[in-house]
Amino acid sequence: MGCSALISNALVLISIALVETSLAKDLASNSERNQRATLAVEQLLSEASIAQANEDWPAQESQLLEAQSLLHREFGVVTPRQITIVDRLAANQVARENYSKANQLAEFNHFIRSRNQDSGGSTEADALLADWYLRSGQWRAGRGLIKTVNAAQPNDQAFDVSWALLELQMSLYSPICCNSNEALEVLRQAQLTTATVDQMAELSQTVAAILILERQLDDALPAIQTIHPSQTAQAQLLPGLHAFKSSDRDRMERTKLESDLRLRRYGSGFALDNEIPDNELIEFSVALNDRFLPIQGPNGAEFHKRTQPFERIIGSPFRYNLERLKLVLPARYSRLDRLETLKIDMSFDVSEEGRARNIRFLNDQPRQIRKLMRDTLLAARFIPAMEDGTFVTQSDFLLTQTFNNELLLNADDATHQQASDRAVDEEPRLL
Repeated sequence: MGCSALISNALVLISIALVETSLAKDLASNSERNQRATLAVEQLLSEASIAQANEDWPAQESQLLEAQSLLHREFGVVTPRQITIVDRLAANQVARENYSKANQLAEFNHFIRSRNQDSGGSTEADALLADWYLRSGQWRAGRGLIKTVNAAQPNDQAFDVSWALLELQMSLYSPICCNSNEALEVLRQAQLTTATVDQMAELSQTVAAILILERQLDDALPAIQTIHPSQTAQAQLLPGLHAFKSSDRDRMERTKLESDLRLRRYGSGFALDNEIPDNELIEFSVALNDRFLPIQGPNGAEFHKRTQPFERIIGSPFRYNLERLKLVLPARYSRLDRLETLKIDMSFDVSEEGRARNIRFLNDQPRQIRKLMRDTLLAARFIPAMEDGTFVTQSDFLLTQTFNNELLLNADDATHQQASDRAVDEEPRLL
């Protein structure tokens, strides 16, 4: 080998050594920088927790955004390390009743989670977003998401109890509920899996609710019997979406007057006011659990031109659209502070078919309120009481309707904490 070849080989070896040394230094530098960023993020999250405990929501948001910005600079805008932070930002916006922003954050986290999970079938990301849609009153969006995910599932997709339960729960809030045959099939498949006791109890309760709504009480009874081994249980209000038509003469006259006034405005050259809602149909819902938020998203054509996607819902256990509710209540309850003091005590019988009968008011109420609650109870459905394994009529069922919404922030924070605990395994935890 000539001298020039030896020199050339030596230069190549030296170059490789220099490159390896440079890469080692860069890796060490990146590792140190990443470690410093992680420590800074942990410090910011600790300060955010203190701000949250003090309910200083602007301060908490500022610290969380700063922590997210650090992660973006070090690991990229779509890093899964930020999932916990985005969950906490969404909880922050819920606490401040900025639901549109919370919704954007929930959908952004769905995008981040989806990038870090296997494609095909229902995923954790889909389940978390569908759960958000369910409890934020975006039932139309939730049904759309579920339909899209189910269409993408392979034929050999394994049965997922949690996803099937979520799908059934969403169907309770459909204007046309429900498919009893599908509900029974889901229950049958769940019995063949290793579903937990709690999952089976919740699934049985949901299937029973669907069967009662479909007037299939004989099929619903076995599901209730599995939940109550003693074969005895009190009547229970069913969750879901309901509606009834109002035939109140005063309201019909007021609707006609509003229509005349709108036409007169239009004839005078003003723009036609299309924002006055249709008063004929009164819609109400019963929450599935205490994690439901006092809002409802765009679930029908009447919301198509609304600029605000969420409307406020008020009431417990019956939840009404606040603005529509004001149209049927006495004028003095148009003020929210007065409405929140309204308390309606009622007693009635729950028949063995799950319907309210013999409704009685235990405190004096104006005629409009009595009519609203009577129509609501007649439209609502109950799981009938059970004695010796048979549905029976329960007399003197007591129910109090209130209109004082209180957000269960602790429950909501627990939800976000559970979600953050399921972070991507290969990423170090920041909490």
